[in-house]
Amino acid sequence: MSDTMRKNLLKEFRDRDFIRVCRSLMDAPDRSGITSLKGLAAAALSCGAPRYYVDIDFAYNTILRMRLTGELPQRKKSRDMWLEIYSKVMAVKESRGMSLIRAVTEVIVREPASGFFIEHSTAVRNIKDYNRANKTTKFQFNQ
Repeated sequence: MSDTMRKNLLKEFRDRDFIRVCRSLMDAPDRSGITSLKGLAAAALSCGAPRYYVDIDFAYNTILRMRLTGELPQRKKSRDMWLEIYSKVMAVKESRGMSLIRAVTEVIVREPASGFFIEHSTAVRNIKDYNRANKTTKFQFNQ
């Protein structure tokens, strides 16, 4: 599988999981004051994600580069995600005596993420795209 295909597949998984979180928030008895699409996006972004949506090889190379050069991504969301992954990888590596690649694999495959690491505008766009494609199950708000 090409890198582009893998990246697109991971994005699809992320977007699907994000919509699942949105659905669970909307189906909750107490919708926590969610009254708009933007409010739903904000609420879903404050929830954790079931995983990190990055390729293991890319994660390994990124963590290795961070370790060797201290180089961090420029974008805040990306930087926050990589700092979180780095911290977990180093903790797993030390506590379990694993090699770096095994620790990266363990974190990427098994650890939940603290969030989806996407911008609010991207979250809103994902919900709008879902609503356009799913007329019968789209998110609706009583105003």
